[in-house]
Amino acid sequence: MKSSLKRELGKNYIRFARAKGVREDKIIVKEAGKNILPELITALSQSFIAFLCASAAVEYVFSIPGLGALVVTSIARRDLQVVEAIVMLSSIFVVFINFLVEVIYVLIDRRVIEE
Repeated sequence: MKSSLKRELGKNYIRFARAKGVREDKIIVKEAGKNILPELITALSQSFIAFLCASAAVEYVFSIPGLGALVVTSIARRDLQVVEAIVMLSSIFVVFINFLVEVIYVLIDRRVIEE
């Protein structure tokens, strides 16, 4: 995110806004923020999905009851129906998160529909 913000702050329209005397916080939020928002949303959604996947290990190591610990114990017991159900729920959740990201893209920038 830092590199995309730096790249955006080096563009001509940002230099023009600085030359007009617009405050730096307004430039970052209003001008550059709008253009890096899709990248930020993508990064946050992928981080959230990775966080949920990593919770299985944390639940198992610290003996916290949850879906992660259930899937690990089900794999150890070779209970395939439970493993399949949890994998299916996780897949549906990932698809739902990605769908929400796409909807948010459309709300942010209507030009996404045309592509």
